[in-house]
Amino acid sequence: MTSAFAATSEAFEGHFGRAAARLYVSAPALSQQVRKLERAVGAELVDRSTHPVRPTEAGARFLAEAREALAAADRAVAAVDRYRRELATTLRIGFMTASAGPQVRGLIDELRREEPEAVVRLVELPWDRQAASVRDGTVDAALVRPPVTDRAGLRFDLVRHEPRVVARPVRHPLAGRGAYRPSVRTMGEQLEVVAAGQAIAITGGFVADSHRHPGVVFVPVSDVEPCALSLCTRTADRSALVAALRQALRAIRPRRDDPAATSRS
Repeated sequence: MTSAFAATSEAFEGHFGRAAARLYVSAPALSQQVRKLERAVGAELVDRSTHPVRPTEAGARFLAEAREALAAADRAVAAVDRYRRELATTLRIGFMTASAGPQVRGLIDELRREEPEAVVRLVELPWDRQAASVRDGTVDAALVRPPVTDRAGLRFDLVRHEPRVVARPVRHPLAGRGAYRPSVRTMGEQLEVVAAGQAIAITGGFVADSHRHPGVVFVPVSDVEPCALSLCTRTADRSALVAALRQALRAIRPRRDDPAATSRS
């Protein structure tokens, strides 16, 4: 129907031959399109008895609406095109509060050096959505810490290893307490639980640098494996921006970390 609108609009310039040339079709084909449209609307739109041809009264009314419809269609196509370009230049990176910091800023700075047109959107995630948000496309990548129970379809590139610390309440009343495992979703909730004396928490050393709570102290732990902070992406993602993000990570990753510490599932 859109092509018929265009054909009728062009035909109203008064000459089917010139209109057909502008549309890169033959004059008979253009005339056929206009006839088809006239049958569809149930009225003659062009007065073919005049030279040059002119719109009928019905045609004049149709023409005004048709031109507006064509303009709207052009705007709709342009809107989709802008959206496609935005998707191609926007990278959504998920993080937990404790993951934000110099590593994230350094990664983004390196990415922008290679991709200056890239738009980075940071999306804060709860613990239980670290990997799931990457898998379902909520974000394109995320900085995650263990544990990640379901690694299917995901790729993990090491950002850095962090020492472990224990977060415990300033006054520690847990010696005689039985088993207890409160459910928390964010670092803020965890610190409140610790401060209330309901639990202690073993976490990454970066948490001690980025969070403060008057009721919580952080004590280094030296006899456990360090905490791995990783960049999580979809294994099958071949987009240029995700590839650039992985390359940016390789460029800034400290030499002391194992550069081969990449896992795929």
